[in-house]
Amino acid sequence: GLRSDNSLMVIDGLPYAPGFSNFFNLNSFEYQSILAINSGNGATLYGGPGYNGAFFLQSKTGENHVRPAFDFNSSATVLSNEISGLFNEESTTGNQVVLTNAFAFSQDFGPVDTRVSYTYSHWPDDSAIPDTKKNYQNLRVNTGFKITPRFKGRLILDDFYNRSESGQKVTYAGQTYSSLTENVNKSLLGNLQLNYQITDWLSVSSQSSLGKVEQNEYQTNYSMGGMQTGGITDLRQDRRFANLYVALNKSLSDDFTFSAFAGYQYFGTETDERYRSLDHVNQGGAWSETSTTSTIGGLGLQFKNYLFTDVNFRKDLVSIYSDDNNGVPAYSINTSFIFSEAFAWQNSILSFGKLRFSAGKSEVALQQGYPREWFMGRPLSGYFNPNLHASTKRMFESGIDLAFLKKRLTLNATLFSDTHKEMVGEIAVPIGTGATGFLTANLWDLRSRRWELMLGGTALRNDNASVTTSLIWATSHSELDSDFGIDPGEDEELGIGSPNPDWTGSFLTQVTFHNFFASLLIDGRKGGDILTRDFVNGIPGYKFEDGSMARLRDLSIGCRMSLSALEKLGMRDAQISLSGRNFWTMYSKTENDTENSMGPAAQKSATISLTLMF
Repeated sequence: GLRSDNSLMVIDGLPYAPGFSNFFNLNSFEYQSILAINSGNGATLYGGPGYNGAFFLQSKTGENHVRPAFDFNSSATVLSNEISGLFNEESTTGNQVVLTNAFAFSQDFGPVDTRVSYTYSHWPDDSAIPDTKKNYQNLRVNTGFKITPRFKGRLILDDFYNRSESGQKVTYAGQTYSSLTENVNKSLLGNLQLNYQITDWLSVSSQSSLGKVEQNEYQTNYSMGGMQTGGITDLRQDRRFANLYVALNKSLSDDFTFSAFAGYQYFGTETDERYRSLDHVNQGGAWSETSTTSTIGGLGLQFKNYLFTDVNFRKDLVSIYSDDNNGVPAYSINTSFIFSEAFAWQNSILSFGKLRFSAGKSEVALQQGYPREWFMGRPLSGYFNPNLHASTKRMFESGIDLAFLKKRLTLNATLFSDTHKEMVGEIAVPIGTGATGFLTANLWDLRSRRWELMLGGTALRNDNASVTTSLIWATSHSELDSDFGIDPGEDEELGIGSPNPDWTGSFLTQVTFHNFFASLLIDGRKGGDILTRDFVNGIPGYKFEDGSMARLRDLSIGCRMSLSALEKLGMRDAQISLSGRNFWTMYSKTENDTENSMGPAAQKSATISLTLMF
């Protein structure tokens, strides 16, 4: 798995910064494949945002559907949340029902193929805690076209809409407090991909995208006998992305294959932020424009079918940095050697063996991708730092992949070592500068080392049944240094805990029997400090708790219709499934069963889903 929640998400070739999912609904109904790269060196093509690895998602298309194809999915989910009291230790359980329906039409007409889909999700009335409503809509058109046998393209249009409304009312010390928040998120995106195969070994490709994101929030609070406070926030961002690549892949001999690519990439955003209080006393705004232009290149060499090496290069010019602090090159070197193939060691015991090595340097810049947070008002109140520059992350990875007994038993071991220098942080503006607010500066150095072990086994595998199991264990150690001589990640005198667990582990089992399938996932961790709320004599406060836990993360069962029945009904697929998440916490040292600092208890959910394909 990927080593961080901050991994880059690449959807149909477009990179999205972490936290973008507030605008998108990621589900298997829309996407046909997913690929994970857990090394930042493997994501050099996308620069700094990929330094924690990346997920690559590919949308479903209308290709190969020579006849009209119709897909339908309907699901109902029950969510259970523990809601903590604002002014006391009491908590309540809030339950919501989420209903989702999705439809899609697909067909390949020859020169043109298309897939049109629509998803609608909402919380029905009276199914959630009082004064809470939510709905989500997504219309997607994915059209591919062939201008000539060698010249192809694809146009993807996405229209997203997400609206939520929530309210809360509490009574404390004889006084009633209430709040109401309304959020509307919108996103409109166009993505055009073109590819021209000049010869069998030389091609030119390009991608261009225009997007607009809007977030509108209205918040009002009533307190102190009905006094009203609150405000309205309007956030908008225009996004532009484009690239152009020339690539070649040519056999030099029977043993050697050479590949290379070179290209240009552009990414730009314009962000407009506005805020005003309901009484119009406080109001402000900010407008900013950022862009990154990059030159990218790479070389690859393959010897027979067991030795692979590639070298990649990237140079970014980021508009928010001065010329003196710009244009530092980044690179990566990746090598893998399948020794079982090279030495013909495949036998009844050893089925596969590979060594891999990766090293590189990445420049991590600010404000790339859809924003994880909206920095309201910072451009107006912030203090300009002419010495600000991209942080540098040097990454090293080595590993071995083994398979035994006709690949019934697998073992993967990986060592990651990262040094992230001059990470960006914020401190108060120095007194005497004449400015107010925050100073953004290069403050921290982070050194990390992580081991990952994955053991997989197939206990049973035949035409009618299979049983597979995976066990993943990982341990890591990090040291964070600052210019102020303290470690903000771990300092007992300051009362600051370390969020890093001693180790984490997962156990996954998947079973199939004829047309039935089931899976079970258990997660666990040892150690790691979690900041939670605490009450002393009724006064709210905070404390650190041990984050050790073991939890039944997911349990799913389902059934597919047999092929003979599908043929009689003229269907391509039909299945029903039932899944539950976080049903059972086997062990937890936190009082409210939370997994993140100041976070809620782990959300429980149960989903029943029906999929029909004609």
